[in-house]
Amino acid sequence: MVTPKRGRGTAIRHGVPRHVIKFSLLELVALKHDMPEHGLRAGDVGAVVETYDSDGLEVEFVEASGDTRAVLTLSPKAVRKPKPGEMLAIRSLAP
Repeated sequence: MVTPKRGRGTAIRHGVPRHVIKFSLLELVALKHDMPEHGLRAGDVGAVVETYDSDGLEVEFVEASGDTRAVLTLSPKAVRKPKPGEMLAIRSLAP
């Protein structure tokens, strides 16, 4: 049996530190921080299109028209899973 570690936010789940839990291909993720250089804001939703063993994700962000806005290689710490009770929305990309 694995006992959760205490302190410094290193919770353990099924023997794997929470910050190392992997995302699945095509899973939706939400950006945690603004990325103005790519026209993205915290909360923008993308899909995981590739995962890397070295703790990286390729995430595609798509405009409502279906056009790709950005494909970025991100750390799993840069995104989060959508939470129950959250709603997707459309926003204008115009300045």
